[in-house]
Amino acid sequence: MAVWSIVRYKPLEGCVDQFLKECHRLERNHPDGENRFSIWTKTDDDEVIQIAARTGIEHLIDVQDYGLDWLDSVDDLLEKDSEGSRTKAISAYEIDELRRIAGKDLFF
Repeated sequence: MAVWSIVRYKPLEGCVDQFLKECHRLERNHPDGENRFSIWTKTDDDEVIQIAARTGIEHLIDVQDYGLDWLDSVDDLLEKDSEGSRTKAISAYEIDELRRIAGKDLFF
């Protein structure tokens, strides 16, 4: 069963381009490429949203330290909330019977 994560980042003003370069670095070097599907989006107010799916929870747990190390490396580029958090994130299991493919082969 796929596990999806949505992580929202808000780069500091003037840091969006550098943050996006660091996102490219994360994707190029990610150790879980075979078990992961990832999409990045940017809103009109420069919030960056990462949407990722993995084939199972074990793949998420296996690379958690890699992701946290990357996040620490971009700490100086991100706004933090009142509690010091750099992200807003959720993870959840996919509801298989509600998947709508619309002619796209997104299974991995």
